[in-house]
Amino acid sequence: MSHLSILLEKKQFRPNESIEFSIEWNLSNVTDQNLEIHLFWHTVGRGTEDLGVYETIAFNAQSSSGKKSFRIKAPAHPYSFSGKLVSLIWKIEVVSPATKLSASEVIQITPSESPIVL
Repeated sequence: MSHLSILLEKKQFRPNESIEFSIEWNLSNVTDQNLEIHLFWHTVGRGTEDLGVYETIAFNAQSSSGKKSFRIKAPAHPYSFSGKLVSLIWKIEVVSPATKLSASEVIQITPSESPIVL
C-alpha cells in the first residue's frame, strides 16, 4: 500500500532558522515517482481564508520506497498565531501528483518559539 510521511524532530522554529525534516515514501505500483514538498501558510477562522506558498521543492524519488532529508530556511514572516477570529498556520506538505496522496505536518514560526495568542 502506498504512503507518504514527514518526520520532524521539532515543530517550533524561529524566523530564518533551518527547518530540518525527512520524507518517507512507499509508492508501490506507481510509475511516476515525482514528489513535491510545499512550505506554506494558511488562515482559518471567520472571513475569507488566505493561503501563501513560501517554497516548493520538486524531486524524483527514483525508487518506489525510501527516505530523504531536506532543509528549508524558515521565512522571516508572517508569524504563526492563534486568535479568536482568525489563526495563521504554517504547514509542510509532501504530495505525489500521480496518486494525489499527501501528508502534512503543522509547524510554528514565531520569534520566541512559543505560541502567539491574540
